[in-house]
Amino acid sequence: MSHINISQHERDAGYARDDYTCAYCGCRVTPGLHTGHHDAATLDHIITRHAGGADVLSNLVTACASCNSSRGKTTIQKWYRKLAAQGIDVASVRAKVARKNRGTKRIVNMFRKLAAIAA
Repeated sequence: MSHINISQHERDAGYARDDYTCAYCGCRVTPGLHTGHHDAATLDHIITRHAGGADVLSNLVTACASCNSSRGKTTIQKWYRKLAAQGIDVASVRAKVARKNRGTKRIVNMFRKLAAIAA
């Protein structure tokens, strides 16, 4: 995971916007924990820095340290395909997260787009 160049205030606003919930697995995250904890709060780029994604809240989602580390520089679509190939029920994960994040329209729309790709 690389450092994201945003203020602590913006970081906290991102966590609050996403209801302290990982956008990928739906677990609750805790800001301030060392990233060695699986439920440590991190911000992950929707479009990776490697692919030209910017350090702005509109391109960042809350993610647990485990999902952020697992995804790495992979696109969300490729990462979900990799998880599905490992036997993880990606469709139920996406549904769970979409239900949990109903108020976060951007995340729900992102998961709808992924549903067609990863199915």
